Amino acid sequence: MSSLWVKAWKTTPRIDCGLCGSANCAGFARTLVVGDSDLDACPLLKLEKYSELRESLDALRKRSPTLVAKPAAKLPEGGVLFTRPCQDTDEKVMAELRVFNGVAEGTPMRFGVFDPQILCDLMDCVTHWFELVRCSRDLGYGRAEINDMNITLMQDGRINMRRVSDKKEVMDLFNRLEQSLLGAAICNCCGNDLLSVLASFGENLENQHPVLSSGSSTSLDLSVVESPPSMDTYATTFGEEGLSVSESLRSAFVFVRESLAAQKEDEIGTTEPPPDLGPSICKAVEKCAESKDSRSLTIGLMVLSLLRTFENAIEGLLEFKGIIKRDSGHDWNEISDLMKAARNGELPADTEMPVHLGEVIAHLSRASRAMRLLDNWGWFV
Repeated sequence: MSSLWVKAWKTTPRIDCGLCGSANCAGFARTLVVGDSDLDACPLLKLEKYSELRESLDALRKRSPTLVAKPAAKLPEGGVLFTRPCQDTDEKVMAELRVFNGVAEGTPMRFGVFDPQILCDLMDCVTHWFELVRCSRDLGYGRAEINDMNITLMQDGRINMRRVSDKKEVMDLFNRLEQSLLGAAICNCCGNDLLSVLASFGENLENQHPVLSSGSSTSLDLSVVESPPSMDTYATTFGEEGLSVSESLRSAFVFVRESLAAQKEDEIGTTEPPPDLGPSICKAVEKCAESKDSRSLTIGLMVLSLLRTFENAIEGLLEFKGIIKRDSGHDWNEISDLMKAARNGELPADTEMPVHLGEVIAHLSRASRAMRLLDNWGWFV
């Protein structure tokens, strides 16, 4: 089933502008496949440039078998399905565990547990824990090895371990893995990943998003979700590395703000090179893995969601600048108004999509969402 979700995602524009109402194209693809949204929800698919994608996505949707959502299994205590000695030695153990994504026992499980792309992104940040790490973004399947121990992660949330020293090591590893990968959990109600849900900042979150109840060996602190942490709180919670991540976010904020402040067309693209948020994203993942309580884990996940939102914003701005440089026929007054709205976080999701400004609005929307999120959280204001 994982390949169906990935195939649908690959047939979207993959811009992650949010104009469809989903947080990203993967979430849109999931809701489209299960019938919660239609092709017209994505304004980009109405553009001539994406007509072939629209046709392919429509054909995929029509060809897809009727999905029968299996009921969610019972959550085993601590996420442990079993542990037992390995078949060839009593000195090592094997175990199967399951990451819980908040879907109550017996409730139809509409999607998988992990978003394959985000799962692999997060696994990339913990490769130094092991000697070998592989992760397939097409299959939603990961594998890690160290010495003679191997670990397999599956898109349905199962984690299998082989040749682990003892049960204590099993639980220590599972806790660290779950906390570092939990952001990839998919919400059963909206199809968005946990990090995107955390970045949405809304009210009554527990009732709206089952994924906020995720965690087998851990859990989220909903009071933190409902009242996002300040920059100082993050730095205080995670010390020197927390401060380093905060400074990276500030650099990203300045880059986005200044990029959107161009007063004339030839100033677009003249800002400093964009900051690389990759190292900070991995630092945030590490801090999630090391968290000792729900509060620090939730703070770490929320800042991780903020980092990824700004990473997407920076990518969007680079694409926007490329479009402007390639096509000199745009009306600067129109572009300037859109940039100003994006800078203030006011570019609305339901902006009318003029054909000639379709991709411009989509990419600026990525930046606008990041600026709006910072404003909601009260960072750098």
